[in-house]
Amino acid sequence: NNIFPDYIAVHTYCCPDGLENKGHFPQTRTQSEAFSVPYNKDLPEKTFHDLKELSRHMGFGELPVISMSWNLSYLPCDYARDTCFMGPYMIYTFIHSLKDSAGLSYWTLYDTNDELYPDDRMFSGNPGLMDTLGIKKPAYFALALYRRLGDTILEYDDCHILTRSDEGWQLLIFNFCFYFESWLKEAHTAPSYTERNRYFDSPGELIFHHAIVMSPGSYLLRRTQLCESYGSTYNTWLDSGSPQNIDPEMVQYIKYTSVPKITLDTVFVNDALILDTVVPEYGIVLYEIAEQIDSHTR
Repeated sequence: NNIFPDYIAVHTYCCPDGLENKGHFPQTRTQSEAFSVPYNKDLPEKTFHDLKELSRHMGFGELPVISMSWNLSYLPCDYARDTCFMGPYMIYTFIHSLKDSAGLSYWTLYDTNDELYPDDRMFSGNPGLMDTLGIKKPAYFALALYRRLGDTILEYDDCHILTRSDEGWQLLIFNFCFYFESWLKEAHTAPSYTERNRYFDSPGELIFHHAIVMSPGSYLLRRTQLCESYGSTYNTWLDSGSPQNIDPEMVQYIKYTSVPKITLDTVFVNDALILDTVVPEYGIVLYEIAEQIDSHTR
């Protein structure tokens, strides 16, 4: 009927769906069985690239490709989704999807969407940015920090992205790691409910040195840090004894004490702004740099 699509939709995860071998979407019987599937941190990027090539072959090469359902995995219970690991993973996936995608839609906003194994435990590994009580996970804060980047990308790699906007410069630095290769290759079971980070090949804290060339003058430097100590509601809950039945007062405590750390400073730049940054494991640091206008010169 000569109908032409407006865009191309795809679902992107870090684990394959098995369609090429079985011809149907895998339905795991247990949560532990679900973790027998392999993970590949670069699978979303490869999926976008392959789909873009297929689109060109079909005559749809100019259409935008959008991931309508994106997350670490499609599994019913993935404990990593509640932890700070998700922040750097999300930034890494964004950056590696810039070339071939027009957008990624995170699946999902709340943990109320239980497709296979409904689970009412606290931090049960469901896919939401927030749990059923409205407690924001590190993934929520990571998206909020990414949203503060400017539209003009100056440079990026596997550990940082530098952007420009009308307000100034934005530098986002992240400490990304992934599952141990040995753990991925063996017939692994689900991670422990209260020990979720020992499966990642983390280098510990990292030190970064940046020099950003800019005009001499006074600048306001806003620094926001997301890590296990600042912004991880899961770690606050863990440190509180991992309670399953919590009252409204405890919910408010977790909400209001588990937020990213913000500091403000005024710096004078001669020809380049020098930033030495310690980023904790699974951490993100965002610098927002705005030139200060002297009111006496107006």
